[in-house]
Amino acid sequence: MAEGDVYFWKKFEFPDGGRADKLLIVLNNTDLCDFSNVLLFKTTSKQWRRQSREGCNDGYFFFSRGKELFPMDTWILFTVYEVTFGDLLKTKSDNSIEFKGTLKNKSLAALLDCASKSNDISGHHMDVINCMRQILKQ
Repeated sequence: MAEGDVYFWKKFEFPDGGRADKLLIVLNNTDLCDFSNVLLFKTTSKQWRRQSREGCNDGYFFFSRGKELFPMDTWILFTVYEVTFGDLLKTKSDNSIEFKGTLKNKSLAALLDCASKSNDISGHHMDVINCMRQILKQ
């Protein structure tokens, strides 16, 4: 599992206990940035008061249908989910997640640059995002 990987997670459990099938994007490589957990952004195909303007928007990033790996219009929300690498591997071995592909580095860099402007991301999560931004620029 590496930064930019996209997974379909069956019955992903949200902090409130709700569950839904979700596409999730891996934000970091656990071998980099001195951070052992995996950070994920969730996606949605539900527009709900969001613009359909390609790229960076206030509080989310938008890919139109057919861009990158997304068969539908997709909004990437800047709610960060943190999971341990072990939990992710366990879920993978249970066949609860399916690898869909990897975002191009240019798209991942644009996504992380956009996220770095968000006020919704906590300090240590922002540190990891900024570290990955620097690595992608090399």
